[in-house]
Amino acid sequence: MVFHRDFIAALSSNPLPIANTIILPSNKALLPNLETLLPLATPCTPTPHHSSNLWSGSKIIPPTRSNFHSLTFSAETTFHLLQACKQHNTTLTSTLPVLIASALFSVLPETFNSLECTIPVSLRRFLPEPFNENVIGVFLDAFSAYYDRPLFPPLDSQFPWSEAHRSRALIGEYLKSNGEKMNVAKFKQIKDMRSLFKGRIGSERGTSFDVSNLGVMKIDGEQMQGWELGKLVFSRSAFVSGSAIAAGVVTGPDGCLTIGFCWQEGVVEREVVEMMAEKVRAGFEMIASEII
Repeated sequence: MVFHRDFIAALSSNPLPIANTIILPSNKALLPNLETLLPLATPCTPTPHHSSNLWSGSKIIPPTRSNFHSLTFSAETTFHLLQACKQHNTTLTSTLPVLIASALFSVLPETFNSLECTIPVSLRRFLPEPFNENVIGVFLDAFSAYYDRPLFPPLDSQFPWSEAHRSRALIGEYLKSNGEKMNVAKFKQIKDMRSLFKGRIGSERGTSFDVSNLGVMKIDGEQMQGWELGKLVFSRSAFVSGSAIAAGVVTGPDGCLTIGFCWQEGVVEREVVEMMAEKVRAGFEMIASEII
């Protein structure tokens, strides 16, 4: 999103014609990495969650071939969903994992009773200046939320707002740490990343799905003189040892929210993802209709 904002600002500034086709790189020093910006104290080992028949797709297998499926909602429907979240005293970021979990439970065999969702969190709020929203860098951590089938009624009858409230509480509890204890700090203890990931091939996958919400692309009117930026789509490549399904969420300057679902070939059947996506669409529109 930083690149998109800077790119459209450059286009709108009426740059001079390029006199030379050879562009010399900048000599500016790279920004420091996360390890030098935060203490990264290793967190205590969390109490294990005893999941009953957790679904996480197939075992970890190479090679990687990514598939992608996206949903786009109108600005009006997006606005109504946000209002519904506020009305129920929660947020979009807390609601979307619950909506996707509801959709998955509705299409998976009933023998699967649990889902694990990874929720990434931006660490920029904990970093000093100039590490704001205009700096390119990977400043992320993540934690897990668990969802159990008995707490999820049929998606077409009732949305489990209590689970959205619980998700919001989990996010709030994480943010209270003020960046002092983060899961990403565990990587400091890994001496050989290659051996770690190669050793995981053939083992059970850890998480069911993850949801990354980039938020709203906000651009000043001065940055868009003579140019327009509309629909945005957030897509990613599948991660061999990552979640079975990865959901990327972003809202463009046009107010339209897009959810992009990515999965690895052979890990999840295409039919499962497509059915889940349609359930997400129906649930999204059902929640939004509360405000109409």
